[in-house]
Amino acid sequence: PAPPSPALAPGTAAPDALPADGVEVSVIVPVYNAALTLDACLASVAAQTYTGGKIEVSVCDDGSVDGSRELCESWRDRLAAKGVTLTICSNPPGQNRGAGPARNAAIRQARGQYLCLLDADDAMMPERVAEQLAACKAARGAIVGSRFVREPADATPRYTAWCNSVAGEHLMLQRFKELTVIQPTWFFHRSVWERIGGDVGAGRP
Repeated sequence: PAPPSPALAPGTAAPDALPADGVEVSVIVPVYNAALTLDACLASVAAQTYTGGKIEVSVCDDGSVDGSRELCESWRDRLAAKGVTLTICSNPPGQNRGAGPARNAAIRQARGQYLCLLDADDAMMPERVAEQLAACKAARGAIVGSRFVREPADATPRYTAWCNSVAGEHLMLQRFKELTVIQPTWFFHRSVWERIGGDVGAGRP
């Protein structure tokens, strides 16, 4: 995703106290046979400019059979060198349950009070966590999203242009037509996930 232009939905206030281990933000990554893209994904987490509390990467390997879990494990020391912790859970190989359940499982094991969604085939801009966290703290209980770029650039150009142009009241009105803030750009307090029943599988804001 490109540097965020916050898309905010109204919500309730959330507390600021950090957990005992200091993890403020958990990056939630559901993984299924993503060995070709995981290096870029995890490298983008390690490159974050955020210098507040700690960042955790919470991965649910959804039954991958291409070595994705082992590839994630290979990043443990490199992430730790940047102050980022790694937590992994897995389904048995070949028994994938889908991106939604995997995402929820990664959230359940995560320790951070703020949750940053990221797909295994995506990469974040370096300022994403810092900028979205600031926007989220300014609008407690909100889902904060961002514009994004596609690689290659000619992939879904009409959809990308539409998503990146929706603003203001149309973020809410157009949601009956299409998801206006794509899920891999979502950033929110854990209390938002709890308020919607502990399920982001449906991709509803």
